[in-house]
Amino acid sequence: MPGVPALCETSDGSAQPEADGVPTPIASYADLDLGDEPESSGAIRLGDTMPGTRLRVLERLSDGAAGVVFRGEHVELGRPVAIKILRRVVRCDEDRERFLAEARLATSIDSPHVVDVIDFGQLPDGRLWYAMGLLDGDALADVLEREGRLPLARAFSLLRMACKGLAATHAKGMVHCDVKPQNLVLVQRGRREQLVVVDFGIAHAIGARPPTICGTPEYISPEQIDRSELDPRTDVYALGCCAYEMLTGRLLVEETTVERAVTRHLEGIEHGLMFPVDAGVPDCVEALVRRCLARDPAKRPASMAELEAALCEAQIACGIASTREDLELPEVDRVRRDGIAIGFAGLLAPRRRRVGGRAAFGAALSAMAATALTVLALHVDPEPMSRTLEVAPSEATQPSAAALLAAVTEKPELARPANRGQAEPAARPVDAQPVIGEPFAPLPEAALVRTVGASEPLVATPRAPARTHRAAQRKVVAPTRIDQRKAKQLAAREVRRDPASARAHVRLGDALRGLGRTQAAARQYREASRLGSRAAERKLRALARG
Repeated sequence: MPGVPALCETSDGSAQPEADGVPTPIASYADLDLGDEPESSGAIRLGDTMPGTRLRVLERLSDGAAGVVFRGEHVELGRPVAIKILRRVVRCDEDRERFLAEARLATSIDSPHVVDVIDFGQLPDGRLWYAMGLLDGDALADVLEREGRLPLARAFSLLRMACKGLAATHAKGMVHCDVKPQNLVLVQRGRREQLVVVDFGIAHAIGARPPTICGTPEYISPEQIDRSELDPRTDVYALGCCAYEMLTGRLLVEETTVERAVTRHLEGIEHGLMFPVDAGVPDCVEALVRRCLARDPAKRPASMAELEAALCEAQIACGIASTREDLELPEVDRVRRDGIAIGFAGLLAPRRRRVGGRAAFGAALSAMAATALTVLALHVDPEPMSRTLEVAPSEATQPSAAALLAAVTEKPELARPANRGQAEPAARPVDAQPVIGEPFAPLPEAALVRTVGASEPLVATPRAPARTHRAAQRKVVAPTRIDQRKAKQLAAREVRRDPASARAHVRLGDALRGLGRTQAAARQYREASRLGSRAAERKLRALARG
């Protein structure tokens, strides 16, 4: 957290401190006399419990510029945790209180896209530490190294989840300051991939001026280097660096030294930024990444919600359906949010039509099979009956056996003799058994009165089409979701033209209600009610009744 020494981590694990304002490269962490080897310093050994806690240190996981991460567990609960011991040695009460205040903020973040910070404190030798939930997943850096660039649909979903996690962090008054693929972990929640933001080791309060340069050279923002005030746009810049890497499979800054990497950021990395042609990144996505990487923070998206909304709009413009349809829409103004919802509905409509088409085809096959079984039952009588049976009409919604038979025999190729050009075969008696190989000939409804056995007839009375069946045959066209979406677009356009029109808000509410978005519809009804619409009040009461 604040007060981390001026270390910049490079891709090969080397680091540099700052001496008299001039970066000086050093060989490795071993050159730092900060007591960063707990298992060898005598303070903490692997398998020991940290002083004053119920956390046991089990295994060293990774090293970073800010500190060392260990795998541990809660002694009594048996819960696995990740313990990060910072390299910073706190020697004054002011730094200690600042760390504790921001650690409390980190523990209060409640988001499925942010790791749980469980505990925090200070070791007897002055080093700070905090413990967070241990995630069973891969860092985005490992995924990119293994798979290369990501498909656009997956990249959009992961970037939106990162925006949500960082937005929750900013809502608590904190800037992460170290957004990079190593700190974005992908885990499985059910059958869905979920991104979680981790590592708040160098986080700062919004509006703070860092006393030293802290961050990772490939992803550090210019204001972190200038030590100017930090705000959410600092993390927007770092996430833009991550987005470039996700879309191209390459590092944005591939400089060999820390000094050159820092110089690239200070000079304005958006100038001359090139996307590989083989990456196939759409122009609207390139423009959005350049906005995130602007040297001037005022030219970047102002917040993570704004960035997520821009990502959604770019996704809609590209016509790419998301891999995570369950993500909440970004928290932006209602008109923009509703426009994004309409765009996403348009992306999902073709998929739903394809699913609906397969279901309709399966239903048609089932109906054909049932019809064929009915016809066989009418023509094949495996066991003669010696009693009179009258087949009564079924419910009005079911067609008669004769109607089913007529429906099957309407096609001429089914009723035509097998050998074309020959005369129609003579109608055989109804009670005669069918001959194998004989062409099928339709039976008239009058022939359904048949004699079974030697004495008693079997009577099948033809049923007249019921009124409800005739009504069901009429063509009734209900409004489709596409029509409802068009109505929603027109209504939203009318609201934008005249926000003070109560009727326009009512129409927009009706369209949203038709799409199943009752909460959005209720907002429009409330606005119309505020403008004096009694119809909106009635609709609100109807929504409240369910």
